Amino acid sequence: MTSHQDRLFFIDFLKAISIISVVSFHSIFVPPNTYDSSALLLETLFVPLRFCVPTFLVISFFLLEQSFHGNGQNSFIKTFLLLRKRLYRLFIPTLFWFTLAGFKFLVQNKTRSEIASMYLRGTIFSGAYYLLVLFQFFPIFFLIRGKFRELKNILFLILFQSLLSLSLHYLIRVDACESIEQILIKLGLPFFLYWFAYMAIGAYFYHNYSRILSLSKRLSKKKNLLILTVTIIFFLVEYQWLYRSLSPPFEYTMLSCILSSITVFLCFIQIKKSHFNQVFLKLINLLAKYSLGIFCINGIVGRILSFVGKSLFENAIFTFPEILFIKLIGWMFLLSISLILSILLDRFGLKSIVS
Repeated sequence: MTSHQDRLFFIDFLKAISIISVVSFHSIFVPPNTYDSSALLLETLFVPLRFCVPTFLVISFFLLEQSFHGNGQNSFIKTFLLLRKRLYRLFIPTLFWFTLAGFKFLVQNKTRSEIASMYLRGTIFSGAYYLLVLFQFFPIFFLIRGKFRELKNILFLILFQSLLSLSLHYLIRVDACESIEQILIKLGLPFFLYWFAYMAIGAYFYHNYSRILSLSKRLSKKKNLLILTVTIIFFLVEYQWLYRSLSPPFEYTMLSCILSSITVFLCFIQIKKSHFNQVFLKLINLLAKYSLGIFCINGIVGRILSFVGKSLFENAIFTFPEILFIKLIGWMFLLSISLILSILLDRFGLKSIVS
């Protein structure tokens, strides 16, 4: 029997490892030209961590479906009111962090039209697109969530999104339609076609939690490790094949991302508090609780540190061991400062923008 606390802890654990992974992609504060010769190897080494954003999306829709389905929220009116409440809760941190990031660019003498473009494309800070994706999909999810209980519908959406991703990469690689590529670049990562399968996976996982848990329990530790290893290898192989067409905003248009959002749930759904000592439990709970704050703060602070690093290291050249060390140190520093600032903001009464 799995307790309600263990069920929530499984979600907290996935949030914790996902937010740690998110920060890794914003943790190099020196100009890209200073490590050109090592960029591909470095990106390849860390590409398996791109499970993070897909996993966050699956968690978001898992919890949204739990909210809609639980507490007697069965009528259209009650569900709509709950949706409105969720959108309002999302609006508060989005308004705060978008405004703060926009003010930073005003200080840097960016025009209002440039800032408006960054708002719409989700580039006002690193990761801002994620909040825009949720704003798009929460209402869509509300309208069609009933379709996500049937496996055939989930498989269709996964297949459809996979085919779209493969078609996109083909067009980019053969330069078949440069105009489409430019339009997609202008739309940026908030473009809904990159993400729609994840809301279906999240809802399906909620309604089939017991089945997935039962399946996970039948897998030995060796089989779980094998599944995760295969997922990592898939990431590495696909990245080597597609890296020329994975420049922003196409970095999450990988079949590996879809696969990873499924495999991490399968492999970690049975994880319990009893598997960790108190120090790790406290860290997991903090990272999960403040994942929203860390997500936004690291995106803003990382941009500021990159601006400083550009002026300090513009003419430097780093070897692979050096840039790897810089990334690891930057990763730990950025994660720590983002968590500390989130805790402080909470204590100053700003809980709604960090958790």
